[in-house]
Amino acid sequence: MNYRRISHAAMSGVALASLALVMSSVAANAETYHYVTARNPDSPVIKALMDVVAEFKETHPDFDITLENIAGRPAYLQKIKILATSGELPEIFDADAEPYYEDIVEAGLTANIGEIFDEIGITDKFIPFALDYERFDDGSLWLIPWEANVEYFYYHKDMFEKAGVQPPATLDEFLEVCTTLGETGVTPISVAGKEGWPMYRYLSMPSWRMMGNEFLDKLKVGEISMNSEAGLADARFFQDLGANCFQEGFASADYTTALNMFLSSQSAIYYVGTWELHSLLDENKELKDDIGYFKMPIIDENDATSPDDFYAHSGLGTAIRADAATDEMKEFLAFLADRFGTISHHEYGGLPSLKIEVTDEMPQIYKDVLADMEAIGEYARVWDVKLDAATVDTLFRQSQLLGLGEITPEQFAEEIDRSVQQYLSSR
Repeated sequence: MNYRRISHAAMSGVALASLALVMSSVAANAETYHYVTARNPDSPVIKALMDVVAEFKETHPDFDITLENIAGRPAYLQKIKILATSGELPEIFDADAEPYYEDIVEAGLTANIGEIFDEIGITDKFIPFALDYERFDDGSLWLIPWEANVEYFYYHKDMFEKAGVQPPATLDEFLEVCTTLGETGVTPISVAGKEGWPMYRYLSMPSWRMMGNEFLDKLKVGEISMNSEAGLADARFFQDLGANCFQEGFASADYTTALNMFLSSQSAIYYVGTWELHSLLDENKELKDDIGYFKMPIIDENDATSPDDFYAHSGLGTAIRADAATDEMKEFLAFLADRFGTISHHEYGGLPSLKIEVTDEMPQIYKDVLADMEAIGEYARVWDVKLDAATVDTLFRQSQLLGLGEITPEQFAEEIDRSVQQYLSSR
């Protein structure tokens, strides 16, 4: 491993104390950059990145990026916190634009990606919403986006046909479809409760349709309560899903388990982003014959958001440690901007954050997804990115209990509100 030690004062809890940094310098020549990632090594992002590295090495033989994969988001985040606390952040690591990473940025530990992109002239090569998703509230950009994702409900057409149901248009219809599917003996939905974020997507859907991002924006600063009309609508919807729709043992199911349940036809519905699209395609890079998809259902015509507004983002971003933003790294990033998008899409079926040309030869599913991206007016912000780390921990535990029916929606709301207030009072 190529960790470089950074001296600093102690970190306390999730907040970084004021750090007195003594940044070790990275040599401007022969350099290996160590990348600690939460991504699967077989993902289109990692495969395309390493292909670009191999191409770059043809003219820069001393350059290299080594990978260390930490499976599972919770385990990965814990690893990064340990490395940050011990002053051993790797040169490259994954992060979200959330409060804990913001503390790392404020401590001077990472490079300003927005400034680098502007300096080397590649900002306009990215899809705007992919960049915007990785920005902090002040508009600054400290993370590299790799993907441009939209999230859909995928379903098995034969299971729907057997149950006599159609893709739902409203959230009420969604619950009805789940109940009907269950009555035919199939598991309606497989969800990776162990990962956290899939639960939060389901949880947030009613409030997103009722208030858009206003609910989350106000919740995180204590201007609205989880015990409000919108918050309780979320909690009740999620508890209904846990009781009638999710697979048995959903709270302990990891990403791979939940996905494989769907791929092996053990569940009828699976919610995921287009980063996983490659797993759902046939040899012609079209959706398999038995698989269809639908967007997040609405509540009714009075929703605050349109049917075309749902979760769209660039997913997990990547940070560069401040002393690793060398001239060589900047040269690599410029090269990456020219090659990554093409390789990611054409070689591995990815939907990159970099703009790609829509061609007649492109599979229809990709044309449809890109059209959906263009139609989005407002995208839903992600709860586990915008809420503070302690509240996300509370959200994880309480969502599992809520889905299992072990607490009431009101008890769930009380715990979330308490955590938000504790965070705000500590700032």
